[in-house]
Amino acid sequence: MRSRIAALIGAATLALGVAVLAPAASAGTAPGCAPTALTCTNAETRAEGFVVGEAQFQQMFPNRNAFYTYQGLTEGLSAYPEFANTGSDTVKRQEAAAFLANVSHETGGLVHVVEQNTGNYPHYCDATQPYGCPAGQAAYYGRGPIQLSWNFNYKAAGDALGIDLLNNPSLVEQVPAGHAGSAYRPRGRGDPDPDPVPGLPQRRHWTAPPRGVTWRVGCYHGWQARYLPYAAFPAPDPRGGIRMDAAAPAPNGSTATSSAATEEEAPIHILWINAGLSCDGDSVSLTAATQPSIEQIALQGLPGLPRIAVHWPLIDFECGPVQGADTFIEWFFKAERGEIEPFVLVIEGSIPNEAIKAEGYWCGFGDDPATGQPITTSEWIDRLAPKALAVVAIGTCAAYGGIHAMEGNPTGAMGVPDYLGWDWKSGAGIPIVCVPGCPIQPDNFAETLTYLLHQAAGSAPMIPLDDKLRPTWLFGTTVHEGCDRAGYYEQGEFATTYDSPKCLVKLGCWGPVVKCNVAKRGWMDGIGGCPNVGGICIACTMPGFPDKFMPFMDPPPGGKVSSAASGLYGRVIRRLRDITRKTVDKEPRWRHTGTELTTGYRAPW
Repeated sequence: MRSRIAALIGAATLALGVAVLAPAASAGTAPGCAPTALTCTNAETRAEGFVVGEAQFQQMFPNRNAFYTYQGLTEGLSAYPEFANTGSDTVKRQEAAAFLANVSHETGGLVHVVEQNTGNYPHYCDATQPYGCPAGQAAYYGRGPIQLSWNFNYKAAGDALGIDLLNNPSLVEQVPAGHAGSAYRPRGRGDPDPDPVPGLPQRRHWTAPPRGVTWRVGCYHGWQARYLPYAAFPAPDPRGGIRMDAAAPAPNGSTATSSAATEEEAPIHILWINAGLSCDGDSVSLTAATQPSIEQIALQGLPGLPRIAVHWPLIDFECGPVQGADTFIEWFFKAERGEIEPFVLVIEGSIPNEAIKAEGYWCGFGDDPATGQPITTSEWIDRLAPKALAVVAIGTCAAYGGIHAMEGNPTGAMGVPDYLGWDWKSGAGIPIVCVPGCPIQPDNFAETLTYLLHQAAGSAPMIPLDDKLRPTWLFGTTVHEGCDRAGYYEQGEFATTYDSPKCLVKLGCWGPVVKCNVAKRGWMDGIGGCPNVGGICIACTMPGFPDKFMPFMDPPPGGKVSSAASGLYGRVIRRLRDITRKTVDKEPRWRHTGTELTTGYRAPW
């Protein structure tokens, strides 16, 4: 069965062009509706009830082709009363935004009606199909809002809608009835339907519906290309959160609120400062999180998760491209003034010592309206940390100083615990939470943030941390304990080249003493992790990184002793296991042909 979101996206795609070039309404057709293979009813009421208003639609697609109209959208949607019209208000908004983000990606913001890469046109004819390509080999290129393509998709869509699209594929770009063809949810060969989605878009749901269209040529360019418009489309609630029913922002950036919105619970704000000394690698890494994903956190997609508002420089979930940077930084001033609470302060990058600079500043985040001068990272921490529900140091630079805090650095850089104090606690009694990594393993941070949000909601106890303020369930074991190569270490078998599957200690791996879980967890979506792909562990999650572990490619000082001891012990273990293996690596004697039973069986009677 098709999933809810995939089916609704596919069905609603019909709507965007259904009123364009429409002939006059025929008898029995609702006023303002185009006669199509599907009945159109109650279009006016449906338009009023749709979560996206005409002004917002115009704002979302200022450069759209005349082929795509708001009237066509709402009239077409009247044939699909369940789309963006069932479930909670949040689900309605998410369904509408997911649909609009997908078609925006496929059409360049509703600018293109047909696929622009003409070189691909001949590829969309699958001659192995029994019906062939009667309209011509190059006739089945992408058309419509989700770029219907391939002869088998035109055939299936036409059969479902009673339109001969196999012989007349150009109908999709010419007449309203043809637009119904683009409503069909196409699938590439071997492309399975996604899992059911209760209104929450996830990575696989951004790529699955359009992937069938572009399956053979790989044109969908990743889920982010669909998710980013989705994050930008919803108008911001002045108190945070995501709304799809707001009017277009006024010139001053304000937005009218509905009575329903004001009744929603106040969100927990995530204020993210990435202006420490860093490469922003931790922000980039987080986009790959799946357990859970940042979308699930931001869109309240996990059971029991409180409503949150994410103010993250990499992807601004609240302000979007309309209101911009000035509105974004205003949330931090609101937190300083005590106008939003509670909030979690996330700090990325090491903290330079502004007290030792000769002039200027080391790093800043936004400008002070009173002076026009940058507000330094350390000043923001001084302003916000005392008011925060919790302070999270993301990445080794923020946690312990990292590369920028190496010996001889001119900035006096340090980690957040060094700056605030290792015994510092928030007003809620929560210590600084450090999630080290250079960069972070994405799921480690997503999981930690989720835990803190559940703790804030009263559904989790105090977060368990070790003496270096790391979550114990993530950093309680060493790389070695989760490493697939650990068995070779036990047997005294060590790699001498990097293409060897054996233990890498003699090549410079610090895994036996480094607290990190990537060897077991992998890096992205369970895949990768330094020793899993032939790389040594350079201890990037440790407080002493990098100074205490350099030079990286040399064996650890204690590695020679431990590997020598393991080598001696391992030779004995290997010999004993060889003896045992010779015994168990052959079948029992009684398994043979013949007329005599030799298994030792004795009848009980």
